[in-house]
Amino acid sequence: MTLTRNKIIGFGIVSILFVLLISLLAYGLATRSSVTGQSGINLVGKPAPDFEFITFDGNDFKLRDYIGKPMVVNFWASWCSPCREEAEILEESFVKLNPSVVFIGVNIQDTASDAAEFINEFGLNYINGPDKTGSITIDYGVIGLPVTFFIDNNGVIVNRWVGTLTENTLFELIYEVNDNPEQN
Repeated sequence: MTLTRNKIIGFGIVSILFVLLISLLAYGLATRSSVTGQSGINLVGKPAPDFEFITFDGNDFKLRDYIGKPMVVNFWASWCSPCREEAEILEESFVKLNPSVVFIGVNIQDTASDAAEFINEFGLNYINGPDKTGSITIDYGVIGLPVTFFIDNNGVIVNRWVGTLTENTLFELIYEVNDNPEQN
């Protein structure tokens, strides 16, 4: 009789532990957030980290030179499908809002030839350059692509968007950094 009673108690304890483990796992899965979705979240409301690079067309670029105008900083790569989806939207918006809003593309984890091919394929005319060392990507906390930061006239990151931008979303976020962007 003792052996049966010990088996029942043992089975009960194992069952309770199993249910507890499954409950914790379910809770963890239900409340988790995407790591990629956290890209740059700690920078919102803070000054944008300054950076510089040589653009793909050979010019020097320094972010600090554009303080005083709202900026859209987009991190992209040629192999990134969502980046390809939003490339035309970014270019069309640049054409509409240039020169009142500065658009900047930061290419990461790409070869120069693949990046140049992407720029040519989508006819990108706004500033684009490579993050050769990965330091810009690290400074902005980018852990997935695409990620776009919206910087106000004072150089403060007002918002950021993780994932593919639609034209409506892009304009809504630009209006947050600039109450009245002039359209050409």
